[in-house]
Amino acid sequence: MDVNLARTGGLLVAMTTSSVAGSLYLWRGVANLRLVAYAGVAMSLGAFLGARLGLFLAGVEGGRRAVEVGLGVLLLLVVFVLLGRRVEWPPRRVDRLAVRLGFVGE
Repeated sequence: MDVNLARTGGLLVAMTTSSVAGSLYLWRGVANLRLVAYAGVAMSLGAFLGARLGLFLAGVEGGRRAVEVGLGVLLLLVVFVLLGRRVEWPPRRVDRLAVRLGFVGE
């Protein structure tokens, strides 16, 4: 499979799920439309500047390698942050339907 086809499919799935989830959040009153609009403008500006930087680095000798190393370092930082956090699970809740169907357990 062509890598561009895989990227396009992933972007379409991400856009579809975020659009559906966003509309549900607005319908339920969980999201603030004004806040979403301001954040959307800021994220669009950041995406545009990031794309321009990526195109610039693609044309510079060694730029692709710099992007790969930078993404690798970022990934390692995320792993270390996640390993350092302690997860606190909420107390277990069991509803009546789950008990009637025998869906209790750890």
